[in-house]
Amino acid sequence: EQTVTVEDNEAPAITCPSDVAVDTDAGECFATYSPAVASATDNCGIDEVSNDAPSTFLVGETTVTHTATDVNGNTATCEQTVTVEDNEAPDITCPSDVTIDTDAGECFATYNPDAASATDNCGIDEVSNDAPATFSVGETTVTHMATDVNSNEATCQQTVIVEDNEAPAITCPDDVTVEVPVASGEGFVSLSEATADDNCSVASIDNDFNGGADASGTYPVGTTEVIFTAVDVSGNEAECTTIVVVVPDDLDLFEISGNISTIFGIDIENVSVVMSGGDSDSTGTDSEGNYTLEVIEGSSVIVTPEKDDDWLDGVSTLDLTMIQRHVLLIDIFDSPYLHIAADANADGFISTFDLVLLSDLIVQGTTSIQGNTSWNFVDADYDFNDPENPLNENWPLTITLSNINGDLMDVDFVAVKTGDVSGDAGESGTRMVYGEIPVHNKWVKIDDHTYEWVLGPAISQTLTGYQMEFEVDPRIVENVEMNLSTSSLTNKSDYNYSIDSENGLIRVNWWNGKGQDLTPEDEFFRLALSVNDPNVEAEDLAVLNDRGSLWFSEIYDENLDVFRIDLTVTESISSGAWTLFQNEPNPFSDQTLIRFEVPMEGEVVLEIMDGNGRLLRSYDINAVRGINQKVLDASEFPTGVLYYRLLSDEWSGTRKMIRVE
Repeated sequence: EQTVTVEDNEAPAITCPSDVAVDTDAGECFATYSPAVASATDNCGIDEVSNDAPSTFLVGETTVTHTATDVNGNTATCEQTVTVEDNEAPDITCPSDVTIDTDAGECFATYNPDAASATDNCGIDEVSNDAPATFSVGETTVTHMATDVNSNEATCQQTVIVEDNEAPAITCPDDVTVEVPVASGEGFVSLSEATADDNCSVASIDNDFNGGADASGTYPVGTTEVIFTAVDVSGNEAECTTIVVVVPDDLDLFEISGNISTIFGIDIENVSVVMSGGDSDSTGTDSEGNYTLEVIEGSSVIVTPEKDDDWLDGVSTLDLTMIQRHVLLIDIFDSPYLHIAADANADGFISTFDLVLLSDLIVQGTTSIQGNTSWNFVDADYDFNDPENPLNENWPLTITLSNINGDLMDVDFVAVKTGDVSGDAGESGTRMVYGEIPVHNKWVKIDDHTYEWVLGPAISQTLTGYQMEFEVDPRIVENVEMNLSTSSLTNKSDYNYSIDSENGLIRVNWWNGKGQDLTPEDEFFRLALSVNDPNVEAEDLAVLNDRGSLWFSEIYDENLDVFRIDLTVTESISSGAWTLFQNEPNPFSDQTLIRFEVPMEGEVVLEIMDGNGRLLRSYDINAVRGINQKVLDASEFPTGVLYYRLLSDEWSGTRKMIRVE
């Protein structure tokens, strides 16, 4: 017998699909692609044709190997190149269009646009813009461009509008007095030209007497008020006034002079004093509160002082305390001028609403109070009909002088600063300070990015109010929140604070005309600070501004004496603390709320005891980390002094409360 073995050693013939180039899937940095099956033939027959293609292809070139296997196990391969291209442009969003003012004294604005936001399926390489170093007045289009890692680009446009709102600086000729013959009735007056400067340029200078910058001309006998107006190329205007007095040579010029000061003896400068009627003139008070006007013999005139600026001058939380004491009939104002000062909105009544409006000036940053001016002025010779209730009468705001035939001196006014009943206005912030009162401050690190700052009295003392300004670095402190829920203070509300996150300023005040007895166990308020730097020291997060941006930080005792604030009593702990707060309200007749703070969740026991220490009630509480609370019903307890105690395996604390009918 003979065995003949025939072997098939002939490999298949395989042909790969053509090389291909495909785009990435929409929104993805890869392509989903399934290569076509390679074609193959074999002398005996094909068993399988396969490839090693991945499920998705990354950007760039990928080699796919196709394999053909015949029925006898012979194989042949070929290669196909799959090129994935990223042709998807980034998605870009421009900053909002902005309108800005020119830099002070310049005809351009310095502005650095925020970066555009951009996303891309593969990734952003660069975001840029073509903003100039300075922007001219008018509209400028800034093109923002985003370039991805594969050099695809996308652009958007932002419009920057620069407005010139800066008025020109105009200088008028000096006031002038000219004498003319009696029979002439008029006279020629030579004046220098008015001049003006502007950050961009001056378009025109005009006057309302004969036009132009030069008002020289023939003026009638009497007083002529010439108003010069400068207009710049952007339409901003500025005015000034020159007084031209033409008098017959047989009439004299007399002086009207006086003083403007407060009842506290403070001379008020920069008060505009205007004379109108049969003659006109205007001037301002000097550093000693004095003024002088010129008037033609025989004239009858009205003298009016005016000042409506710097509403915060002399106004502090001390004034709120004093006004509240007046409202509560504790210390009634003994001067009609204090009544006028306390009526913040000039509605004829002194009320809690006036306190809210004045507090908004101090804390919320409002700059005026509707219905009133920052200063009022009263004829110093005026006698009030009812000094204890002056708001019911119309006191004179002007002084009328008739048929003047000589110099008039002592034409005086009493200046009344709205909101200032302590007498500080006009003294450039000076006041008697009696020392320092320590304030305890405790830093609690909740986690690497969250701190609580708890402030309260460091000693037992009766306080009537405070005002504080704190500053944080907005580059580190991302958010600040005020928490008054655990405060021991009465008469507190959300109107007592403001948070200026952009400038990193926190302002807070409180007042209580009756005064409140406080101990080191009490709390003023607490601030929650979110930070972006886990390594920052707690004590570096915030500082007390002794002299803040608007006023001094200060605190008041039961005698309304002013003290600076000493924050040197500082405690810092790394996690939540055990704290048992004073119940609210206390005393209580219906219900009262007990709050406590624990550093970790777990079981605690709240015990209520009578004045002799006998246990009345016990509550098992599953406490959560942070602030917890328990409401007690007064009907469950006898009247009188009670104690409540919080117990855990790690800590205990006790406080006193009073149950009344």
